[in-house]
Amino acid sequence: MNDSIKKMLRLIDKDLMITEISYEIFHKEKTLVINAILSPDPRTCRSCGSTVIDGNGKATVVKNGKKEIIVHFEQYNHMPMVMRLKKQRYTCKNCRTHWTAQSYFVRPRHSIIERV
Repeated sequence: MNDSIKKMLRLIDKDLMITEISYEIFHKEKTLVINAILSPDPRTCRSCGSTVIDGNGKATVVKNGKKEIIVHFEQYNHMPMVMRLKKQRYTCKNCRTHWTAQSYFVRPRHSIIERV
């Protein structure tokens, strides 16, 4: 079912997992709400370039919670559609920087899908 919904939305991100679909009142309007999680596995730190696991076998880049955003899509069957997307946050223990997973269909610090 997860892949069918992603095909319907024209999303090809392999790290995106749709958890639930529901109808809710959102901004005083009945809205189709898609709950999803974006949790890709990091390869290196974006700031210092250190690998996920150091030479001693200890984790350098670790998961640090999730950040929830609301992404607005085109209407579906004349009904507004939004995605409640939980993006994975990461921390590098070497340089102490934090970053959030990014998806190709939403620009950083934006809340509207690229196609709209």
